[in-house]
Amino acid sequence: MKRVGWLVVGGLLGAGLVVAPGGPRVGVLPVAAELGLPSAGDGRVEPVVGSAVDVALARQAVALRRGDAAGFLAEVAPGAAGRQARVFRGLRALEAEVGFRRREAWVDPGAVRRYGAGAVTFRVSLRYAVTGLPPAVADLGYTYVVRGGVARLVDVNRLDAVLKSNRQPWDVAELEVVRRPGVVVLVDRGQRARGVRIAAVTAQAAEVVDRLWPGPLQKIPLVVALKNPTVPTNLPATLSGQEPIRIQPMHSARPDGRPVGGWVVVEPSDSVPSLAEVVHGLTHLAAVKMGDEAPRWLAEGFAAYVANLVRPADAVARERAAVAKAVRGRVERLPRDDEFGTTESYRVSWLAVELMVRAVGVGSVTRFYLQVARRGYSEFARARMMQEYAGITAGDLVVNLRGPAA
Repeated sequence: MKRVGWLVVGGLLGAGLVVAPGGPRVGVLPVAAELGLPSAGDGRVEPVVGSAVDVALARQAVALRRGDAAGFLAEVAPGAAGRQARVFRGLRALEAEVGFRRREAWVDPGAVRRYGAGAVTFRVSLRYAVTGLPPAVADLGYTYVVRGGVARLVDVNRLDAVLKSNRQPWDVAELEVVRRPGVVVLVDRGQRARGVRIAAVTAQAAEVVDRLWPGPLQKIPLVVALKNPTVPTNLPATLSGQEPIRIQPMHSARPDGRPVGGWVVVEPSDSVPSLAEVVHGLTHLAAVKMGDEAPRWLAEGFAAYVANLVRPADAVARERAAVAKAVRGRVERLPRDDEFGTTESYRVSWLAVELMVRAVGVGSVTRFYLQVARRGYSEFARARMMQEYAGITAGDLVVNLRGPAA
């Protein structure tokens, strides 16, 4: 999305809005009845509007830092106050360092119809830093009514549909924060006992992943175990019931959005995930800061390989034999990224990575993984790097999967 810096709203004539010039009251008049949902604007904003919104955002950031709930809600309309109060409590509980920055104005005739002249909707960047990670960003859609040089926040949901905003943990739940050495777990208020159990399993899983793959794992895993199924990820499970834990990247403010870390999102449930399930999730988390350019067979296969290290050896051996028997003679190539709609793709990926580890050791596999995750490369370059780092090719893996080595 185009960034316009410290942009302000003015004549959006081409988009179907007229902004009345002059005076502290900025009139925004809808002239196109067919306009519905907000759309990205590219106009100017009266300086008084931009300045008023900037001041309001700065005051909220200062109030949050000071723990001043009354100050945070001072210029928030009653209709938005409940949500904003919950955001304040959640960010304070998480001990987040927070800043807000106004971005571009949106064409939003619905806001004008609902809140009257002077209503302007902006995309706002929330910059937050938690547990020592570098700052991450999330988009918000804030609607203000500016009168007398004062910006009053009247709505925080106008851009939810287009930005998928208001889906961070503090947006949708009253948070209970459980802290243990090296782990932070977010649960719904009243679920502290479950959070303690999840924290214990996560700490144990982090030790497993860190021993096998020293260095990349996020220093403090942030686990989100809320009842709301949309938080904070919008990535559906590939297979129903197959992904009790998923990773949602925390995107940075860099132009490429490269993640600074990630949320470990536990599927809504009353149960606590198993050690193997958490190890699988943390293995994905280990590479999230590098990027998502690794082939999916490598990412899923390596996560399955690491998770199987903490499962009973006899159970893993039986599963390995069953999968090898099922795919022997039928594997033509490694699964493509768009082919993980079947259980077989995951299992073939696991066997392929296990063969790599047996052939060249886990250190060579993780070095190759981090290189391709960071830069991706073409198929040709990836094949050459695989030969260089792992001493094996995709063709070698397929031949062995088809034959007795599997």
